[in-house]
Amino acid sequence: MYDLYPKEGIRFAEIDSGMFGKYDDNAKLISAIMQLVRLAIPRRIYAQIHVNYIVGIFEELLVNKDNARDITITKEPE
Repeated sequence: MYDLYPKEGIRFAEIDSGMFGKYDDNAKLISAIMQLVRLAIPRRIYAQIHVNYIVGIFEELLVNKDNARDITITKEPE
């Protein structure tokens, strides 16, 4: 996922445990129910060919998902 912007210029926001996860009494992260991605596509600017391009990028991501990079959150606010 994290290659979308640097390599393809596609902006996205994750709506996942980083946003909606909670901690239990032992400070262990309880994952969010769903892991989603939000794409911001201005409706009056892009044509169908642009949307098809984005779908193609996601198809490539699925094929290469085993090579995807991980990130680790090292610091977060209270």
